[in-house]
Amino acid sequence: MTRDKNEWIRYKAVMELRHFEEKKVVESLIDRLSNDVNPTIQAYAAESLQYHKDKSSVVPLFHALDHKEPEVRECAAVALGWMEARSAIASIKEKLKKERSPRAKMRFYVALYSLGEKEHIYNIYSFLANRSPYMRESTAGYISLLPIDREIKKKKLEEIWEQETVDWVKSSISDKLKMLE
Repeated sequence: MTRDKNEWIRYKAVMELRHFEEKKVVESLIDRLSNDVNPTIQAYAAESLQYHKDKSSVVPLFHALDHKEPEVRECAAVALGWMEARSAIASIKEKLKKERSPRAKMRFYVALYSLGEKEHIYNIYSFLANRSPYMRESTAGYISLLPIDREIKKKKLEEIWEQETVDWVKSSISDKLKMLE
C-alpha cells in the first residue's frame, strides 16, 4: 500500500506503519521518505521512522535534512532527535543556520533539545510568541512532549494559556494541561 498510485492510501499506510515492528516496515518507510513524489508523505514517513528507532534510517533522515520542502526537513530533524542520533547534532546545527521556515527552525531546536542540548529550550519557548496561531499551538504541543520537569512544563503552559487569544489554540493548550494533571 505504500506504493499505491492513490496518495491518500500511501499517506494512510505510512501513518499506520509506525505501529508495526518489522524490518520490512522500516525499509518501506525509508523508501517513501527517499522516493515518494509527495513531500507530505515523505514527511510522515520520516515521522513514522522515529517510532522504530532503527539505525538503518539515520542516513536517509540525514539526507532528508537537505530536502527542498521544509515539512520534510523538520520531520527528519525531529525523528533524528527522538531516535537519539547524537551524530546528527552538527548537521542539524549547520542546517539550522540556513533554515528560513519558522516551523522547521522550531523543530530543529526540538531535535537539538532531545539530543541533550538543553539550552535550546529558550529558543523553543520563543516560538510561543509567534504571530501564527498554528506555530504557537505546535510549539505548545512539543513542550508538552519534551522531557522537561513536569511542574516547569505545567507552569509554562499555564502562562501561555493565559496569554492566548485564539480559542482553538487555548483549547489545545488546555488539553495538554489536562494530560499533565
